[in-house]
Amino acid sequence: MKKLSFCLLAGLVISLFGQVTTRSIGSKYATYGSTIEVLANGSRSEIAYKSFEYMLADLKDKTDGEITKLPPGGCILVNISDETIKSANTKQWKYIVQSLDGKEILRQQGTDYIPNYLDHFWQNINVIFLKETQQTNFKIYIINTFSNNKSAFAVYPNQNQTAIDSLDLLYNAALNSLKVLSQ
Repeated sequence: MKKLSFCLLAGLVISLFGQVTTRSIGSKYATYGSTIEVLANGSRSEIAYKSFEYMLADLKDKTDGEITKLPPGGCILVNISDETIKSANTKQWKYIVQSLDGKEILRQQGTDYIPNYLDHFWQNINVIFLKETQQTNFKIYIINTFSNNKSAFAVYPNQNQTAIDSLDLLYNAALNSLKVLSQ
């Protein structure tokens, strides 16, 4: 449960900043110390990747029992956006994770989460737990099975260490905002 809540809370950071941005093919951005490259942008989706190492560093003062609950391959946080509530429900989405040479690592259907309406679009989050350690770069395809639109991203784990400090600040700011909103 802690693994799920940890990654979901991190996913909330993504959703707090408005609708998903459609990035140009070939553009790169940093998330949690890793670099993401846009390979295709047919669906309104964006990802962040938290490696096992990043999550482990985030749990500095935790017990071994809590550390063993972390997914060995890290987790992919998927933020989606669409014009209708049905197409933004994550059960309408499919995720395929592959090595860069095309070997399938994971294929998963989205779970049935009802989206939120924000900035004139329906938005949702799904978390993909990678059970196998990711030692190398990989790709993820995000497919909207309702519209058949797809996006693809290359993930380069732990290659952007300078971004970690600024993302930690954003993460902590989002946590503080959530605390204020819940009061």
